[in-house]
Amino acid sequence: MDVETLAVNEVSSLIAMCPRLIPVMSTNDKTPFTDGHIDIYSGLQRSKDEWAGRVSVQVKGRTTPANGKLPKGYPISRTDLQAFQSDSGVLYFVVFIDRDTGKRYPHYVLLSPFYIEKILQDAAPTTRRITVPLKVLPTGSDEIERLVRVAHKTQEQQPSAGDASSLFPTMQSISVYSAQDLNFDAPVLLAPGVTDYALVLTTTEGLSLPLGGELHIFPPAYTPHRVDVVIECGGVIFEQATVQKIDAETAELKLSEGLTLRFRMAGGTQSMQAKFTLADLLPERTQALRFYIALLDRNSISINGNSSLGKVAEGDEPELRRHLDYLCQLGDLFEVLGVDTRLVNLGEINEQQHRQLQFLHRSLVEHEELFDAKAETGGVLQEVGRWLLMLLIVPGTAPGSWRYVDPFAPESRHEFRVGWARGNDESADEIPATVYELIEQEHLSSTINLRLDRLVDAYEVIADLSDTPTLANLKVLALISAADANDERSEAFLYAAKALNEWLIGLVGDEPTHLVNRWQILWRLGRLTAVHRRGIRRLKREMTKSDIELGGQIEFACALLLGENEEADYCLEQLAPEKYEQLRTLPIWALRGPKAKSAVAATAV
Repeated sequence: MDVETLAVNEVSSLIAMCPRLIPVMSTNDKTPFTDGHIDIYSGLQRSKDEWAGRVSVQVKGRTTPANGKLPKGYPISRTDLQAFQSDSGVLYFVVFIDRDTGKRYPHYVLLSPFYIEKILQDAAPTTRRITVPLKVLPTGSDEIERLVRVAHKTQEQQPSAGDASSLFPTMQSISVYSAQDLNFDAPVLLAPGVTDYALVLTTTEGLSLPLGGELHIFPPAYTPHRVDVVIECGGVIFEQATVQKIDAETAELKLSEGLTLRFRMAGGTQSMQAKFTLADLLPERTQALRFYIALLDRNSISINGNSSLGKVAEGDEPELRRHLDYLCQLGDLFEVLGVDTRLVNLGEINEQQHRQLQFLHRSLVEHEELFDAKAETGGVLQEVGRWLLMLLIVPGTAPGSWRYVDPFAPESRHEFRVGWARGNDESADEIPATVYELIEQEHLSSTINLRLDRLVDAYEVIADLSDTPTLANLKVLALISAADANDERSEAFLYAAKALNEWLIGLVGDEPTHLVNRWQILWRLGRLTAVHRRGIRRLKREMTKSDIELGGQIEFACALLLGENEEADYCLEQLAPEKYEQLRTLPIWALRGPKAKSAVAATAV
């Protein structure tokens, strides 16, 4: 049995059936590495004018093993692979022939330059022969012709030219050439050795280059996307979900970071599986756990009003219920303190802080008096992860008893009185102030029970006092600085500063310093309009002619707000050193950017 001749004849006969292909192969070919080629034509006449190119081929014949099982791969020497790569690839055929019946089983592997590069990289450098996976050669003429044309397209690949993925920023399109039909209703994986394909990246400038690597194509339904959907269980409602199709029978709904529902429809029967994990944020974990426990209690799920009952994975039910009770306690505590629970990250709270929060719950929510012989009246800063709660400790009704007071709650104002010293020495007069004057600047941005929505009310109480405008203006500046120090709460601080500053303007009028504060708040919020800019220019001109004490500093601030940095630098040069140093402590200085300190260092002398 001449196995090699039978193998070449088998491949030649299959290719000869293709109307636009001509096999040129020899059974006694002495050419190194290849046994011939396949000519490709664009028309049925197969004339010279219709010639489109050719693909090199190599054909191997082998008898079937004694056990009758066909091998899934074929060993090829490293030398041959390197030669095929230098020759722009090869269509490699292996024909297994039954030693008893003579039946032939043609297989192939498309060894494109990129695929050969991957094969060589994955193999150990000392490996002399590398087994590559084989596929069954299709027998239909259309399928064979598509395979040959894709093989011809891969000849453009040049691994030595580098990775074309660097051109992704200028990509206009990716063209896919595949030897197999692709079903874009399901995820598609184009990977060397898995699919026979060629990728071509085209840039916006019209440059086309072969693209290596893998390509994963996901239909829209298989990519996570947010949808408006009402999902309810046991009175717990989610109004949005991230939906993703997993396969033809399975869809996943992610209700939050800690809760996912997976629905499966198979054989006309729908099943549901729920997965609960501990989300970091307090409101997310609480809502997810309440929903999950409602499922454990066999409550049905309602999706847009349609009910269904799902099976839930097993969980530590008693422990979960105890944890939910504790989460609800925390929620009640933070509600009493006016805290936005979206700031509370449970993963940041240590065990000691958890115990302390339980004491706070007993005092502030359950109104229980606590006993501590060492306690003293005064203020405390309770850590909650990276945040702080500012509280007061006052005596209880019984000897040795104490209770916590939220100083920012309006109903607590009768519990204490705040005085503010006019000067730095001990003999300075004290003036009535608000509780907000008690907060050190370094703690302002991290204190979360400030009740900023009641800030103006606190100053309104002392509005008739002569020192109140000064206190309010200082607090406006402090709030702006807090906004700069904390991106997560920046908007809340800016709106609080805006409300207090507008109240102050209503109290004392459009003074230049308050106008500058109004505009720098709007600048940070991205809400500075052309009307505001005209007002800034008008004030800047007025300050140029004015001899008021803060005129030069206000002129500098106006230049910054208008983006006139050179003019701002000039204004700085005209200031006395003490006024320059004062400016550096004010939030308007932040508008100069991170290089402000080095940019004008020479002006301080």
